[in-house]
Amino acid sequence: MNKKKTIIAAAILAIVLLVGGILAYFTDTEEKTNVFTIGNIDIELSEADWIEGQFNNDGVWTAGEGTGYYSRTEAQNLTPNAVIPKAPIVTNVGSNDAYVFIKVNVPMDDAKTAAEALAGTDGVSKEIYTFEVNNGWRQLSRVETNGTAEYVFVYAGGTHTGDSILKGEMTILNKAGSNSGTVTPALFNEVKLINLAGQDVQSQPEITVKAYAIQADNIESSKTNAELIFGLFAAQGE
Repeated sequence: MNKKKTIIAAAILAIVLLVGGILAYFTDTEEKTNVFTIGNIDIELSEADWIEGQFNNDGVWTAGEGTGYYSRTEAQNLTPNAVIPKAPIVTNVGSNDAYVFIKVNVPMDDAKTAAEALAGTDGVSKEIYTFEVNNGWRQLSRVETNGTAEYVFVYAGGTHTGDSILKGEMTILNKAGSNSGTVTPALFNEVKLINLAGQDVQSQPEITVKAYAIQADNIESSKTNAELIFGLFAAQGE
């Protein structure tokens, strides 16, 4: 009896092994490749009233015509109270939305103004040019260094409360190709030479304007305001 069982078991095993050797298995393999495109931040800084070395309105904005404005040629030989059209704007030509900042360096000098000369007082260190900031921009800081007043402004519109400009209050400059919002308003429209009493100011007091842009998405959560976000430029060497 045991011998028969053993023979039957061996036969069954042989059949199982035989069937196992000819089985076909249904299988499937699938692979997905995600295509990612790396974006970029790219801006252009321009001054609408200066085109190819001349004012857009050259021949109209001249001091000789009583407008108070100076042409490009005359801007090389300014007189006190001269008003020079200068309207820095930033355009987003990149593929990602951005936060925008502008740094302006205004030369300083201790040359006397007419008021100081009239009062018989010594000239004190002062900014040689003045300007009025347009709506849509907010001042972040002003630091005097190396004979200049260095301003930093952030593109931010609307009503703000408190000293700090929160990230949510900053204006996003939309990426190129958007229907709107790819160009900032001008930071200011003009600069004015102060009412100097003499010619002892430096001969070529230059204003420098530099624009900065940083991605608006995926800013680390600890960077909660404009000052901290602008600090990222210094952290990676501007």
